[in-house]
Amino acid sequence: MTAQIREIIMINNDEYSMDNTPLESHLNKPPKRQSFNYRTTACWRGYRGSWNLDNDQLYLIHLKGNRYDIESKTIKEVYIDYLFPNQEKVFASWFTGVLTVPDGKILTNWNIDNFSNYEHILQLKFDKGILIDFKSVDAIQKMVNDIQIKPSYGNSGFWKRTQNWFSEFRIIRF
Repeated sequence: MTAQIREIIMINNDEYSMDNTPLESHLNKPPKRQSFNYRTTACWRGYRGSWNLDNDQLYLIHLKGNRYDIESKTIKEVYIDYLFPNQEKVFASWFTGVLTVPDGKILTNWNIDNFSNYEHILQLKFDKGILIDFKSVDAIQKMVNDIQIKPSYGNSGFWKRTQNWFSEFRIIRF
């Protein structure tokens, strides 16, 4: 699968990418689902949004998407005013969930759709567009903690010694 173009989020004037698409919950609202058309397999959703975290509130500040125009029978670019007429900045009151933002050095160059290849992961929890909690996760620690090894007669001693070794040198806490 082709890696997807990520959404952008500005936090304290720093630009980050994120895999989440907070606009989707707005697009799926009844009575009519809004949709876009893709021009590349690198962006199946057909749009890219830019977001800003301002005073603990999430705003959509830029949108560029593709829509099929029936009259000209071509795909045309649309912008934020397509969904939100006469607005340049839109408070994301529809969004409740967690945004995952990679940060730090890239640990691997794998073309995968998750952020375990970055040094840190910032998780931002929102309720109706308002930041209510956040945490920074050390990606290496998360990868090691996610390893599921079932103790057996042959490996339980090894796994315990490995945990003790990591804990002793404060590399990873279990």
